[in-house]
Amino acid sequence: MADPEAPRLPIVVVANLEPDERVTTNDGTSTWNGVDSTIALIEDWRADDPAIQVTWLWRCDPAITEGFGDAAWGLRRWRSQIVDAIERGDEVGVHPHLWRWSSKLRTFVSDAADDEWKATCIRTSLEAFQREIGSPAHVSQMGDGHFDPVILRSLVDHGVTVDLTVEPGGAPRTHLVHSEFVTGVIPDRRRSPRRAFRPSWKDPLRPGRRAAPLWELPITTAAEPLVIDGAVVDDTGTPANLGNDPFRFHHLVTTGLAAAVAAGQPVLNVVVRSDVGRSPVQLEHTARNLEWLRTGMRGLADPWGGVEFVTPPVALARLGCGA
Repeated sequence: MADPEAPRLPIVVVANLEPDERVTTNDGTSTWNGVDSTIALIEDWRADDPAIQVTWLWRCDPAITEGFGDAAWGLRRWRSQIVDAIERGDEVGVHPHLWRWSSKLRTFVSDAADDEWKATCIRTSLEAFQREIGSPAHVSQMGDGHFDPVILRSLVDHGVTVDLTVEPGGAPRTHLVHSEFVTGVIPDRRRSPRRAFRPSWKDPLRPGRRAAPLWELPITTAAEPLVIDGAVVDDTGTPANLGNDPFRFHHLVTTGLAAAVAAGQPVLNVVVRSDVGRSPVQLEHTARNLEWLRTGMRGLADPWGGVEFVTPPVALARLGCGA
């Protein structure tokens, strides 16, 4: 049984709102069909508990400009929902990707090798948010796990105070999807801490003495391999994505939470991408996983006084970090 006198386990639920396809078109034909269903699912889930807070992070980078004519296209389309979210105490921020249109290839390239382009993607996102919503965004999560000194500097220079990009345990890789065109690499997160930290200016994937005025709150990831019928699936570093099959999601959360507790900071930071809204199966997974979290994960939250769903700044305050 949960101890009613104990502090509750803070859980951050992050929804990335973006086009359905990872690689969009540049002619306005890409769709955002999953957004409405994703928002509706989350709102239904928390309808009888006004204390639940959610973090909504929107794509408003140059690829949105290229495909839809304005980086703020999604912000404008769902502005009323964004205003409602802000009024009820949710966190709303940005989710910049590094997609760059290539006229030669006739497709987008994830361009992580160009420092100027990375800074442009972040500046475009945060300026579009300020222009459309009328207030600055203070929370970010970079697309595909990209995080380096140039990205850190750009986020800080544009007023971001909390970032949610780092996925501890993730190995370096060039692609998330091998059919895509990319430059640069997704960095090595295997030595990144499973606790909130102030990123080093030199190596933002780790804390340092010369640290940035920004808190990194890592995503919950699997801390050990998954074993299914004797077969080992090494998903160490895989993010706790709500769209996963519940069996796998429970593994990601259970091992990730144990690692966070061992690191001295019990917190969960889970994520969902709005393309789940296009799939009845993934919507069902998301609904079941959210309800599992809310009901204390079948006793997993018993060492605490239950769970609470909070924004990243509130989670940091609960952890004694402050934003």
